[in-house]
Amino acid sequence: KGAVLHLHVDAQLTGEFMIKTATYDSACFVCGGDVSTEVKNITFRFFEENAVNESLCSTGWRRVTTLREKSMNRDEFDLMLSKSMAIYLEADEKYEDVFPTVNSAWNSFQPIFFVMSGLFLYRPYHEVYAEESMRILSEDNVQYVELRANLVDFVLYEKNQTEHRDNIDVFLEIWEKAARKYGI
Repeated sequence: KGAVLHLHVDAQLTGEFMIKTATYDSACFVCGGDVSTEVKNITFRFFEENAVNESLCSTGWRRVTTLREKSMNRDEFDLMLSKSMAIYLEADEKYEDVFPTVNSAWNSFQPIFFVMSGLFLYRPYHEVYAEESMRILSEDNVQYVELRANLVDFVLYEKNQTEHRDNIDVFLEIWEKAARKYGI
């Protein structure tokens, strides 16, 4: 029997998985940065068709599928998006040079959760995320999981921008359903 203790809900799946499963939805938009060359300080959000809430982004929301289509190389575009959700070092960089202290590494790591939050907190996608998380754990023969989540900041939303402010029930329903499916 296997158990995973102290597993953070928002840090289970790779950026690559999130890019491939969330950003190909035509309702997915990105805010900030020049996504074609730079991926720092971006965030994602899903909107209903023709109902983009510009007040949530001072630089203007751009549809990710459109940006991908306009890019010279779709795989490179996806790699750039993935880099916004992980710490990447160039081939000639050494970890100790880029991150001389634990705090410098932590300061690079923390913004990743902001970037991912717009994907992760979209309720329909959160269901996909939870199911994939439980599927992977099940493949590793995990039978018990202790999940951690900051439910104060953890506000799921819908495409129409309705937020689940009292989200504990919604959160538990999503994760319990996924866990039951895989016998966890």
